[in-house]
Formats: sequence, C-alpha cells, structure tokens
Amino acid sequence: MTHHKSFSPLISFLKKNQFIQDFAKKTLVRPIVVNVGRAGAANLDVIQEVEYVKQEAKIVYLLECLQKTAPPVIIFCEKKGDVDDIHEYLLLKGVEAVSIHGGKEQDERNEAIKLFKEGKKDVLIATDIAAKGLDFADIQHVINFDMPPEIENYVHRIGRLHELEIIGCFV
Repeated sequence: MTHHKSFSPLISFLKKNQFIQDFAKKTLVRPIVVNVGRAGAANLDVIQEVEYVKQEAKIVYLLECLQKTAPPVIIFCEKKGDVDDIHEYLLLKGVEAVSIHGGKEQDERNEAIKLFKEGKKDVLIATDIAAKGLDFADIQHVINFDMPPEIENYVHRIGRLHELEIIGCFV
C-alpha cells in the first residue's frame, strides 16, 4: 500500500540549508515547517549595541571595547585573515588572547580552547567555528568584528552569552 502522494515525511534539520529547503519544497507534499522558539531571534536578556566604525579604525576601537569589559570575551570575525590580524595586534598590545579558525591545525584549536576555558587567556578570537557546538562558561562579552551574512550565525554568536545580562558589541 503506497500513499506517496498523501503524506509528507517528517524531516528535521539542525542547520538551515537553502539547497535542502528548495529540494524539500519541490518534493514534499504539503510540508510543514516547525520552529522551536522564535526563529532568528536572540535571547531578550542580552543587551545588544551596534557601533558604526570606519574600517581603518575598527581594530583600534576593538581594543578600546576590550579595555571596558572584564574577561572572558569572544571576538567573532568572518575571515580567517581578520582573526589572525586581530590576534597578532592584541598580542602586541599585551592582551592575553588565543584564536581559532578552520585554517589552524586541530591540536592548535584544541590548545587555544583549553587555555581560554581554563581562564589562562582572556580573549578568544574566532570565525563561526566557535559559534556552534562549543560551550564556554561565564562569557562576559561577545564582540562581532563584522556582521555575518546569515542572521542564524549572529544568533549563534551571541548565544555564547547564555542567560547572562551582558552587552554584545558589533563593531
């Protein structure tokens, strides 16, 4: 007994994927989308601020932001090169920082995460590799060096703040 035209299978996706969404719309009969929570929404307890800064002044302003907040702090960037540049700049300015991105070896990333979690480093600079799946306790501040192209990535980034009432700064 086949009823392929009378029902749609339940499909669950952890990550939105436009290709999969388009495929599902074309092949499923009367698909239903279920969102848990408010789709694309951030925790309402998180105070969010936006600062418009000229490109050439961003890295200097970033240091000013860091000087105004207690650690631990996570800085998110879209590009691996920005992560490396910010990391080098902060080290030169005496900031205890580590960085992770997909271009680093796994053992380098593991060591950076370990040092940050243990409180031996105050700042973690990362691409979105750290926005999903990694859990950090007591994050005081999340700084988005740039805005991610997908709102879900932004929500994951500031999701590192958990339930705390903390300011997240977008530079």
